[in-house]
Amino acid sequence: ENIGNYSFLSAFTPVRNMDNQLLGYLNLPYFAKQEEIRREISGLISAFANIYIIMIVITVLLALVLSRYITKPLQQIGNQFRRVKIGDKNAKIEWTRKDEIGRLVDEYNRMIDEMEKSAELLARSERESAWRQMAQQVAHEIKNPLTPIKLSMQHLMKAWNDKAPDWDLRLKRFSQTLIMQIDTLSSIATEFSDFAQMPEPQMQSFDVIPLIQQSAALFRDQSDCDITFDTNLKECFIRSDPNQMLRVFNNLIKNALQAIPDDRQGLLTIKLEVRGIECKISFEDNGSGIANDRQTRIFSPNFTTKTAGMGLGLAMVKNIIDGSSGRIWFETEPGKGTTFFVTLPVLGLE
Repeated sequence: ENIGNYSFLSAFTPVRNMDNQLLGYLNLPYFAKQEEIRREISGLISAFANIYIIMIVITVLLALVLSRYITKPLQQIGNQFRRVKIGDKNAKIEWTRKDEIGRLVDEYNRMIDEMEKSAELLARSERESAWRQMAQQVAHEIKNPLTPIKLSMQHLMKAWNDKAPDWDLRLKRFSQTLIMQIDTLSSIATEFSDFAQMPEPQMQSFDVIPLIQQSAALFRDQSDCDITFDTNLKECFIRSDPNQMLRVFNNLIKNALQAIPDDRQGLLTIKLEVRGIECKISFEDNGSGIANDRQTRIFSPNFTTKTAGMGLGLAMVKNIIDGSSGRIWFETEPGKGTTFFVTLPVLGLE
């Protein structure tokens, strides 16, 4: 009921006599209890709200704990998957419980075992195929000088049987041919031995500038080609095997000099500069360049553009550069020259 703007509760009860006759109604207004009821209702609502909040917090915490408990092994499996590399020794996951995650771990470990077996078989097959091709190339390269040796020997024997008057001249020519072909065979054997017995790199930090200067000076004294080394750096430290890196520089300079025609004054320019975190070394010659149909095979182990040799030099160079976390490529213009570029991570410079 209301009295003006004030609301209150009223209780009505009938009043009867002994004969159960209605005498009237008794009205009891509850002014004092109204606020108490409101407080009780508010307290009850607050209690329910607090209980629900506590239950929600407990549920969230329990969900977080359960999710971490469930996702932790899945994260571990995911991390192991990211570390998987073909050819490397991949670690297995240890899981003792026989649950759904345990079955997943067992499948992962089984996959690792099968992948290691497959990688070993693949590596063995690739090695056998590579050495088979190399053996064919060696046999082919050895047969080439044997043919002129055999022909020269037959002509020399015929001249001896015929008592040819120019026997001495023929013997001299045969000796020169034999020495030249023996040098070719020796070069083939040396090149193949260097490629087959490539030692493990001894990685260390060193200044690459003196190494380039040493290699350039060596070929400058052995040829009439103008070899210049251009750099504005005082120091340039890299991490690699200095002996193998010297072989890289020697091979690139030697190839550049051999690519220059005899009727042209040789010019080889070596430049060293630093770009960001890499040092860039370029070997620019004015040789005959590389034909378009040969450019894609220039780093193949059994490919060469020269009349002698097995074509292992640039393949060896690429392996060394790749092992030092570097890159090698070239730009060429047939008839005008070729530039080989080598980039290596730089450790320090001044």
